[in-house]
Amino acid sequence: MVLAMQADDHSGTSLHAVEVDPGEPGPGSVRVRVRAAGVNPSDAKLLRGDFGRGRTPVRPGSEVSGVVTAVGEGAVGPLGPLRVGDEVVAFRVAGGWSGELIARASSVLPKPAGLGWEAAAGLLLTGTTAVHLLEAVRVAAGETVLVHGASGAVGSLLVQLAVARGARVLGTA
Repeated sequence: MVLAMQADDHSGTSLHAVEVDPGEPGPGSVRVRVRAAGVNPSDAKLLRGDFGRGRTPVRPGSEVSGVVTAVGEGAVGPLGPLRVGDEVVAFRVAGGWSGELIARASSVLPKPAGLGWEAAAGLLLTGTTAVHLLEAVRVAAGETVLVHGASGAVGSLLVQLAVARGARVLGTA
């Protein structure tokens, strides 16, 4: 049993710790002992009921960093097989504000070696958002990009990625 954060309703006052059994990973899944979890606007929306008020209880947390503790049959991540002891980041998980969880192997990647647990836990949602934004507007070398919120999580990554593409970046805080 591990502790997990859960809201029993959407009142904003029911978030509390509960004991849960994460279970064993099924085919194509892994169990991850969570070292850090991201906190995102989507978590607030889930807790408020913005994704559907009828579904309770809810367990927030969609991205984590941690260590693989069990591997289901055929659990291969985007960069190869996953093994017990691997330090990883996991994205598109449910109930990440937990001591341990089950994640689809397709959403699990190696944790960057030079990154701490906390920074790694917040990397994937903001990183993929920034990459998708640059792809959507097709930023190319020599172009000028204005990034509103350049000091925030997504904005700071947008600045770095746009500069890496050879763009000139102007930013607002």
